[in-house]
Formats: sequence, structure tokens, C-alpha cells
Amino acid sequence: MQRPVRPHRSRRVLATTLVVAVSVVALTLSAAVAGAKPGRPKPSSTTWSQTRWVAPGDDRAVTVQVDPLPDDASQATFRVVVQRASDPTRVAVCGGSTATSTCKDAAPTPARYDAFTTTVDLVGADRQITLHSTASAARVTVSLVGHTTSPRTSASTGSPSERSAPTEPAVTGSETPSVSETSVTAAPSETAGPTIPPPIPTKGWPGASNTGVPAGTSLRVVDGPASTPPGTTWSGNLMTVVGDGTVLDGLEIRGLVRVEAKNVVIKNSKITGRRISSANSLLYVAASGSVTVTDCEIYAAEPSVYVDGVIGQNFTLERVDIHDVVDNVKIIGDNVTVRDSWLHRNLHYANDPAQGGKPTHDDNVQVQKGSNITLSHNTMESSHNAALQVTQDMGTVSKVTVDRNLVSGGSCSFNLADKGKGALRDVSLRNNRFTRTSTYNCAITVSSASHSTLSLSDNRWATWSGSAWVDGEVVVAARS
Repeated sequence: MQRPVRPHRSRRVLATTLVVAVSVVALTLSAAVAGAKPGRPKPSSTTWSQTRWVAPGDDRAVTVQVDPLPDDASQATFRVVVQRASDPTRVAVCGGSTATSTCKDAAPTPARYDAFTTTVDLVGADRQITLHSTASAARVTVSLVGHTTSPRTSASTGSPSERSAPTEPAVTGSETPSVSETSVTAAPSETAGPTIPPPIPTKGWPGASNTGVPAGTSLRVVDGPASTPPGTTWSGNLMTVVGDGTVLDGLEIRGLVRVEAKNVVIKNSKITGRRISSANSLLYVAASGSVTVTDCEIYAAEPSVYVDGVIGQNFTLERVDIHDVVDNVKIIGDNVTVRDSWLHRNLHYANDPAQGGKPTHDDNVQVQKGSNITLSHNTMESSHNAALQVTQDMGTVSKVTVDRNLVSGGSCSFNLADKGKGALRDVSLRNNRFTRTSTYNCAITVSSASHSTLSLSDNRWATWSGSAWVDGEVVVAARS
């Protein structure tokens, strides 16, 4: 039985409507807001769009290379959509690698959600733009609309580069995920940013209206030792939960979280991380710990090829919104439940050092070992590799139930591989609905040793009618 949408989350739906309404008004006023010069720019011959999380302040502005622009571009017009700001903020798009005072002053009136167009001066900018936010981290999508050209009067010759990232505390322990999936040996090529598939409709399923922090919840920022709550410690950019039974409620944790204590509760909170320079996760549950996470949002405020959402064992996720990470959930042990949650917006890079410079292998849920695992009534979308990837890289996998999920994306959406460790045992896939959005139009693929042991029941293709998902024919598992 599906969970009804809870009334206290209706503000999220209202916010989405507000974005559309603001878009219409902002398009009318954009020339005045951005100080655009008269004349219509030449339409761009190449579609270009980037989505970045922009933290507040001059030192956390984000510089992006606009590769489709010609070298002699003097101006460019961009469509800008601002979302998920926790507080009203002004977002500016500036030409070059810094955000100047003049450019920041031309930003729209502060808002949590906004949409506008702006024309940016690119003389001497070397086809770079810088995104700046004044008061809050925000998800900023900037799309190239058109450009004008003229002879350059000055030019910069350097190529854009990412600011050096701080060293993060390493996640250690015998339960660390396998090196083949997470170790990083070289700097990634991230100048083009991650690619993110468009979202699917989530009506009747977990989505923006019924996952994450309830609308109207006040959050207290935790970003260092002075603000760390009881039962926890802080070192570097890592908050460690050390007190059994610790309850973390109503927090915005701007760092990484490691759970080493038992019976921990995290609710009505956000975990947004920090910039990282090696493989890590926003929430890590050690073998000695256990945690229940409810009504929370987990995302990388500074997206990176290095960052996953939740890694570990002994955890339960309920109504959790996890996005803007590579793998939303990575299971490396027993006793894991994920239900009524929204796993989406996986980060995908064309050049991933963890994959030897090949594209990112991003999954909604990856299982490397474990038993007693349940995935129930979740929306799983946006992944490029798989919505569910079972590898047995770290050990055997058994007693897995995957029930009533709306599933989209992946090469094949579910990919179950035994990796030579024997057949998967007691694995049941039932009542799941698959959209026809996987690369190979493949819902389920299973290795030969496990094909005959897999339990399948009423898994079906689903089609969006414009107002609801409609069931189609039964899905058959392919043999890999």
C-alpha cells in the first residue's frame, strides 16, 4: 500500500509552482536586471547547460567553462534557474573567473527560488563564467541561450582550474568499500561538470512532496566543534556520532557524518558535506554503529566525482531525499532498509579516475555484500550504470527483498552479478515498475548462476499517461 502525500509537505509543491511563475516575470524583466545591451544575440548552435551547487560567499563561487562559445564571443545570454536555497539569496552570473561587485549588484532581488535571463560581458573572460550566491547554498542551472561576437580587445590565456580542495579525514575500518569501486588515484576532469538526466514524474511515488525535511522545519547549522551537538565529536570536516542512542533533530550538518554508536536517530535534518578531494560519503555507518534516518535530505552542496550519499550497514532510511552524489546508497554489510525514499540526480562524469578515466559508474543502490536487505516503495531514477547493482565484490549477498519501487535509468535498471562467489541466495524482486528509460531497454539482468534462484513476481513496464503511471506487460529477467 502506497503512503499518502502528507499535508505538511505541500509547501514543496507550492515552491515548484513559484519557480514557474517567477520564470515568466523574470523573462520580461531580465534585460533591465542584467543590464543587457540592445540587440538580439545570435542563437547558440550547441545546446549547453550546467547544474552546480553554489555555496554563499566570494571564496565559494564556482567558475565554469562554456566550451561551445567561440573565442571571439564578447557577450552571452544565459537562462538561470535557482532552486533549493534554504534562505533568500541573490545569485549572479559574472563573466570571467571572479565575481565582481558590479556583477553581484546586478543580481535579482533575494529569493529562495528564482528564474531569469542575463546577458554577460565576456571580453577577456576566456569563455568562463562565475556563479556567485550571497546568503545561501543553492542549486543553480545555467543554460546558454545565445551570444554575440566582436574582436577581442584583451584576452586571458590560462585555462580554468578548480580551487585546491582541503584534505578530508579518511574513512577507515575493515568494512571500507572495495578499492575497485571507490579508490581514486588521479585528479578528475570536472571542468565540464556532471551530466544529469531529466527527472521522471513522481506522482503517487516518493518525490519532492513527501520526502526530505518537512516544510517549515527550522534547522540549526552545525559546521564545526563549537556547534557540535551532544553525543558527537568534530574533527576537520567530519562529525562522528559516538554516544549510543544519540538523537540528531532539526540540524543542517555542513560536513561529513560518521556513525560509530548504536541506536542513533537522525531526523528532520540535512547533511550537505564539504568539498572533498578523495573518495568519501556524506553519511558513513561503521560496523560498530546503527542508525535510523527519517525525513532528511542528503546531498553534496559541492558536487564531486568523489562523493557518495550513504555507505555502510545497520541503517534504515525512511522518507529520505538523496541526490547530487555519485552512488545514492552503497551497502557493505547486513541489516539495511530503504523505504519511501527518493534516490535521484546521480552525478555522472565523462572522466572518472575511479574508473580509469572512463565514465562514472553511478548507481542508486549498490550492494557489495550483506544479508537482510530491503528496498521498499522508493523512487529510483537518474543513474547511468544501474538503479540496483549487486556485485558481491566484498562478500556474499543474501536475503534481499526489492518490492514496489518505481525504477528508471541505468544501462539495465537492475543488474545482479555473483562475481564468482556463488549464486545470490533468497533474492526476491516483486511488484516493481520500470520505465523504458534504460540504455538498452533492459529492466533486469542476472548472472547465469543466480538466474534460476531468483524469485520474480509481478514486475512490469510502466508508462506515464500524462497524469499517472499505467502498468504494462510483465518484465522478464535477462541472463548475463
